[in-house]
Amino acid sequence: MSIIKRIVVLALSIILLVGTIAYWHLNNLVAPYAKGVHQSIKATYIAMYRSNFTGAYWENEMLNEYKTHVKNKSTIERLDYFLAVLVREDLDMSRATLFVDMVGDDSSEFGILLRDIKSHPAYRSFNAKSIERIDVWKNNFK
Repeated sequence: MSIIKRIVVLALSIILLVGTIAYWHLNNLVAPYAKGVHQSIKATYIAMYRSNFTGAYWENEMLNEYKTHVKNKSTIERLDYFLAVLVREDLDMSRATLFVDMVGDDSSEFGILLRDIKSHPAYRSFNAKSIERIDVWKNNFK
C-alpha cells in the first residue's frame, strides 16, 4: 500500500474513533434526563460545542429545540431540558434573558427542582462548575 493510502486510512480511522467517542460521550451526558428530551438536549449541546469553534450563537438552537420539540412535552421533560441547558453553559446577558423567557410558566417548578437538585438522577454527574451555576440560579426561580 502506498504512503498516501496509508495516510488516508489512518486519517479516516482517527476521524471514526473521535466521532465514536464523541457520540458515546454525548449519550452519557443526556442519559440521566427524561428520554423524551434526549434529542433536543443533544442538538443543543452540539450547538454549544460548535459555537466554541465557530463563534455561532448556540442559543438559537436552544430556542428552536424548545419551541419545536420541548414546549409541549410533560413538565418533567421540560424541567430536565432546562436543567440540561443550565448546567452546561454560563447563561449571561442575552442568554440569561432568553433562558428566563423560555422557562416562563415553569419557573416555580424549576425553582423547586434546583433547590432539591441533589435528588435528581443527573446530580452525581455534575462537576463543580455545574453546581456553581445551579447555586447562582436557584434563587432566581422561586
